[in-house]
Amino acid sequence: MLLNGYICLYRSLLSWEWHDNPSTGWLFVNLLLLANIAPANWHGITLKRGQVVTGRKALVAQTGLSERQVRTALEHLEETGELTIKTTNKFSLITIVNYGKFQDFSEFPTSKVTNNRPATDQQSTTKEKEEKENKKNGIGLSSFSEGGAGGEGIKKAAAKGLRKEAEELARKRRDNPSEAEIQEALEDVKHAKELETFYGMPKNKATRSALLDDVDRVGWEAVEKGLKDAAASNRMAGLSVNFYRTVLKNGTKEDAEWNQARDLLAKYFTLYGDERDNKNIQMVLDEAKKHDWYFAEQFIRRIHDSHKSASNGL
Repeated sequence: MLLNGYICLYRSLLSWEWHDNPSTGWLFVNLLLLANIAPANWHGITLKRGQVVTGRKALVAQTGLSERQVRTALEHLEETGELTIKTTNKFSLITIVNYGKFQDFSEFPTSKVTNNRPATDQQSTTKEKEEKENKKNGIGLSSFSEGGAGGEGIKKAAAKGLRKEAEELARKRRDNPSEAEIQEALEDVKHAKELETFYGMPKNKATRSALLDDVDRVGWEAVEKGLKDAAASNRMAGLSVNFYRTVLKNGTKEDAEWNQARDLLAKYFTLYGDERDNKNIQMVLDEAKKHDWYFAEQFIRRIHDSHKSASNGL
């Protein structure tokens, strides 16, 4: 993903039919940011200018939209001709149909320099100035922002680390995993990495291992809901693994209190599985909020003792 440079964003978007649809508009802007600005090769595929390889999970993490919002926004953009989407079982290849029109830099005025200087010469001079400035500050511009030796080395090391994690995950799931199973595990590792970044969790193997253990236990949908609920309840600067797992296990604070009241009720009485349970659970919650959980249990126990049989309910 390019993190330097810029894109064109024309004011004519204000009259675009999806301008008043926040989800669709925001997703489209993100795709403009993600799209390749020049042809490139990826996993044996030649990507054209204006194309991006991504997936629904990745777009959810990058945009902050829900999976349903992403799906609906992609449908909108495909229906009205902004995008074409080719989907495989591993990823989606999205093509921005009029990318050249959206990103036409020829309309922009040149810098205030002598008119008889060629544009390429002007750009070269600017680039040389940037490189000199970055060298002065100890930054190798060609190595990092243009994918030179230094940047490629870091990318290769990071990719090697993720590949190793994926192999470990695949072996945990099955003895002697196939290459396809390792690739599937690699996609899961990458998605876990995206989520840890998006939710401000510690960026390390331990975090990703915790997320992926939970995925194998309860599935992606439950894990992503747990992260979302934990982030909504979190009051700290970042989201800790322990806090997320507490929410995943017990739900939000309200869910946890409801479950605690239900467990307390079930300790003394038979649950019916209907509206009577909800009314009785709410009564326990009210007692706990007015006093505390110890008082709530004593309250339930007194009611229990006054009945000859738990089967009679409250």
